[in-house]
Amino acid sequence: MILKLTRKKTLSSLDCKSKYYVALEFSKTEESKILIALSGPPDWHLIHFAWDKARCLGSVSVKAQENMKFTHCFFHPK
Repeated sequence: MILKLTRKKTLSSLDCKSKYYVALEFSKTEESKILIALSGPPDWHLIHFAWDKARCLGSVSVKAQENMKFTHCFFHPK
């Protein structure tokens, strides 16, 4: 029996202070190589990842009022 060992990479971003992600969504195009993640409080961020390369392509801060909570994110086709 031959086992193929692969190294797993963790997707992370240094831009946000949150310890977890609230929502993850793969793109419907480009063979699902793009992932968008919504980080949780205290600073909400949308983070754009290249899934096949395991790297962050960019992020944007989402401004929220104190009592607002986000629950999901999605790709718009345009």
